[in-house]
Amino acid sequence: MKIRDQKQNILNLLLTQPIDIPVFHEVALRLLQMMNGNTYRIEEAIKLVNEDTALAAEMLKHANCAYNSGKTPITTIKHAIIK
Repeated sequence: MKIRDQKQNILNLLLTQPIDIPVFHEVALRLLQMMNGNTYRIEEAIKLVNEDTALAAEMLKHANCAYNSGKTPITTIKHAIIK
């Protein structure tokens, strides 16, 4: 099979098959960029996380998992980030 035919086959597959690419949410991307800068304040990170309820819920879930949890449940993003 020639290179041109292979490229055409790939193109046809891309055009006809559903492609499920995960989306990296804007808030998560901004948080990652902020944390890579090493000049952020905790308050800025808390404010940013609170903009995305799904991310906030996931952070609280992770903070309260059996591996990370202590005696008292973590109920705020601030506590989850600091912990």
